[in-house]
Amino acid sequence: MVVSKKHKINNLIWNFGIVYYFVSFLGFFLSKHSISFGFGIPIAIYCLYRIKKNNSVQWILEDEVLTYKSGLFSWNKTNFQIDIDTIYEAYYKFGFFSNLFGYADLFIKRTDGISTTYTEKRLTNAADLISKVNNLISENRKKTKLPNQSNTQINNFYSQNSTDELYRLSELLNKGLINQNEFDEQKTKILKG
Repeated sequence: MVVSKKHKINNLIWNFGIVYYFVSFLGFFLSKHSISFGFGIPIAIYCLYRIKKNNSVQWILEDEVLTYKSGLFSWNKTNFQIDIDTIYEAYYKFGFFSNLFGYADLFIKRTDGISTTYTEKRLTNAADLISKVNNLISENRKKTKLPNQSNTQINNFYSQNSTDELYRLSELLNKGLINQNEFDEQKTKILKG
């Protein structure tokens, strides 16, 4: 099991919001102006909410299933699972600061009828998670590369494609979209395989 969580650097900007609240709170008592105090309360509440939400994000790889968990309260949780078979591509990116502080951005691309991309910024342990996901993807692709088909079925598949290509080329030649030399050149490429 591999777990990847949000890096603590995500909370940096929200910590500044809380500091702003306390500075405005201090200013309220020193200067008796309630405007800065009034702005500080909702900002501090929102910052605390974002810090708790960032700390709840998890990507978990277990038994060929990638699970995303997030949310503060039991009625507000986001959970979904991605089977490794449905993942087309998984990768991570990092730059100078992310390499320095030990986080990366995670990208999961799926092909389950339509293309879907999941991204998560600034995750710890993302490189390990992605390498395990990619290993599982490659193992599954090797297993399902060519299911138990006879060679004649495979050869028939390729010969049907060749026949279709030759038919398409002859149509282009008949319509005058390609000349005889181009037709002969493409024909030899298709017949050679």
